[in-house]
Amino acid sequence: MPPQLVITGASGALGRNLLANPPSGFDIRLVSANDHLLQREGYPTLSVSALPKEQWGPSTSILHFAAAKPKSAPAKLERVHVKFTFKLAELARSKKVKDFIFTSCLSGPAAHLAAKERAEKALGKVFKASSTRLVILRLPPLYGPYFKGEVQILTRLALAGVRLPLAGLGARSPRLSANNLIQAITQILQQEGPSGSFCFSDQENLTLGEVHEIIYQALRPQKKGCYAFPPLAWMERLSQSWEKRHSPIPWAEGLHRLFRESALRGTQLTQAYELKHQQSALKGLQELARWHQTLDDS
Repeated sequence: MPPQLVITGASGALGRNLLANPPSGFDIRLVSANDHLLQREGYPTLSVSALPKEQWGPSTSILHFAAAKPKSAPAKLERVHVKFTFKLAELARSKKVKDFIFTSCLSGPAAHLAAKERAEKALGKVFKASSTRLVILRLPPLYGPYFKGEVQILTRLALAGVRLPLAGLGARSPRLSANNLIQAITQILQQEGPSGSFCFSDQENLTLGEVHEIIYQALRPQKKGCYAFPPLAWMERLSQSWEKRHSPIPWAEGLHRLFRESALRGTQLTQAYELKHQQSALKGLQELARWHQTLDDS
């Protein structure tokens, strides 16, 4: 019989992207509270209450994508991110599954990040002396079909033909395309490798202006999607000066991100698993633009 792959949170954006291009050679089972979204996928769907009865073993791998929305109430974040993760991990350890792959994050609301951090620590304790391979993927913001966030907003603006004053803004930050993450997960499942926590991102860090420009030109070739607006620089300096003397400005975080460089050392996972054929951010954004355009055309 083929090895079994159990996916939690399969009705979310990441799960839907993976099911569009699933790893081959696996008997795939889905776990989700939104059963009606999964029935059309054609895979067996498992209820959370029935999981202890499943015949898992050394040929079973678990992809734990299930997550609450980042701005959920703290109680829900604790229940979904920490308590459910802990129970699932204990069940996986008791059944001696082969792999437990958990997607964590590197950015988001403070309560969301804190819950993910507690989940990571709980997993480390559960699998400390286990034969199960634990791989924690610590990820920057994801983009691709079905995802929400800044790239989604920029794509909608580009579809509407909106040009933005983002040219020349130099802050670069890490992002990760769903295609690159799914390809990495597929390669991890198909080869031997170490347990551990790994950061992973696209190879290129782009500014928001570069992201919008790529998407805009994918939809409108030979046209510019950004223009320069120098006064933004003094707004950043003014807000920083105010915050040093008084208090943080609630709406200014988005402005600061336009100017703050951030980096991510994502080579550890690539080296540990010899990941190959990573898609460029340029191609990933162009594909996302065409996907959105197809939706609008239909």
